[in-house]
Amino acid sequence: MALLHATTLTPSKLELLGEWMPGQPWFGGGAIVQLGSFRLDDPAGEVGIEGLILSAGDRTYHVPMTYRAAPLEGGRLVGTMVHGVLGDRWAYDATSDPVYAEALATTILTGGTQAELERDNSGTREPVEPTVTVTGSGVAGAQVEAIELRGSHLTDEGTLIETSGPHLVVIHDLEGGATTMGDHQLTGRWAGGQGQLAVARLR
Repeated sequence: MALLHATTLTPSKLELLGEWMPGQPWFGGGAIVQLGSFRLDDPAGEVGIEGLILSAGDRTYHVPMTYRAAPLEGGRLVGTMVHGVLGDRWAYDATSDPVYAEALATTILTGGTQAELERDNSGTREPVEPTVTVTGSGVAGAQVEAIELRGSHLTDEGTLIETSGPHLVVIHDLEGGATTMGDHQLTGRWAGGQGQLAVARLR
């Protein structure tokens, strides 16, 4: 379960991404609009994990980020924000975050879905409907061993995340035209669209 807060972020996520995305080779340019997002669970409850679905120009993009209360050594920083409830937050390219690698692999391999959402509104918790739903193609109840992040880098397909378990490919450009092959995949649906967001390759 992911807990959301009715508060402000300064700067906003889109403001951060507006500075960061133009430096990414998979970005084609244009004003960025958020179509929706989904959360994945960190079992320890320490790291926020969010996959954003964005449009810019005539393209649709998948951009996963993690949110932390302190800097992550070796992480690729998107930027810093001040959260009205949680204080200073460091936002990272999730493909460089070990907590994301484990959450993504687990979701894909166990046939998992997005985290349930609740909003804390002045002490009252209210359920929130997700704007993006995701589904892994793996088997419910499958055992996933602890995963160690060993590195990540861009390829023609997206970002390849190398781990001690499966290798993961996070797809950023959702209209690239080619289907990325893998043993299992994560697919997403949002208003007006759907697509393949990531794959897991077993070794």
